[in-house]
Amino acid sequence: MLSCVCSDAQSTPDLSDIVADAMMVDGAVAIQMLKPGCAKTFDEYRAKIFCPFLRSLLHKVNRVDVVFDTYVADSLKSACREKRGSGVKIQVSESTKVPQNWQQFLRVDDNKAGLFHFLTNLPLADVVTKTVIMTYDSNVVQFGESVDTSEIAPCSHEEADIRLLLHCLHAAGCGMKRIIIRTVDTDVVVLAVAFFGRLSVEKLWIHFGMGKHTLVIAVHDLVTVLAAEKCRALPVFHALTGCDTVSCFLGKGKKSM
Repeated sequence: MLSCVCSDAQSTPDLSDIVADAMMVDGAVAIQMLKPGCAKTFDEYRAKIFCPFLRSLLHKVNRVDVVFDTYVADSLKSACREKRGSGVKIQVSESTKVPQNWQQFLRVDDNKAGLFHFLTNLPLADVVTKTVIMTYDSNVVQFGESVDTSEIAPCSHEEADIRLLLHCLHAAGCGMKRIIIRTVDTDVVVLAVAFFGRLSVEKLWIHFGMGKHTLVIAVHDLVTVLAAEKCRALPVFHALTGCDTVSCFLGKGKKSM
């Protein structure tokens, strides 16, 4: 879908020329990207890998929101996650050794939930003039300059996809009109295009993909190219072609891994 939707829109391979006020990060994506490397324990992972990552973002913007998924038992999405595989449950703590197989560790929902919770306890006391907000299940924790979070917590959204947009709307209400979303999920792109007009932002970019296959999509340009009716229709077509839990058109199957 992205190749079709974004073919006529402005895009760049990196963020070097973009001036933004805030960045919304899909937390699960960040964890997938940030391999443990030389970190031997989760305390070292947090201090040597995750915190430097956040600080690097704060050099570019005044606010960073890290939005994690929540894992609700017996939800529709939980059945889809079970099909992706399973592994050994590990209790995440400061002294726990980081598993050698990072991807296998992240296949277990309890492991990811434990890691997400662990990472919200950050040594960011020196962040004074800027704001870091991280989700903790339905609530949020924040560091640095305090803002009113009553409009974003508690939140009942299970996945980070739509919650990222809620945080965009909140940041815009705090005066931050130029925002970047970091994700690898096509769902986020579709939702951002569909709801751009309601977010009260002037410019919205999506830093999409990983490694050599990254792209910065200018959503504000894309909505102009597509026009309002097509933007509103995108979620419907994407649900039929890309959603895990929606059936396909009669006689037109979906591609599977």
